[in-house]
Amino acid sequence: MDYVEVHPANGGFQLRVELDGAVEEPFITGEEFIGPALGILGVRVTGLWEEVEDDAGQKFRRAQIIR
Repeated sequence: MDYVEVHPANGGFQLRVELDGAVEEPFITGEEFIGPALGILGVRVTGLWEEVEDDAGQKFRRAQIIR
């Protein structure tokens, strides 16, 4: 499955997009840029966002890419 993750980082957000085996990780400065950045990367539709915690205890959001 392909996913998009949004990680808080350095006053902005680090996106991680896994789509068709390729991984993109752009940094954006504001939450309002998440949608446009995903569109540029080819993500048109996602499933519901869920809050996830990584092994280090850091929380981030993740959603399945539907297309």
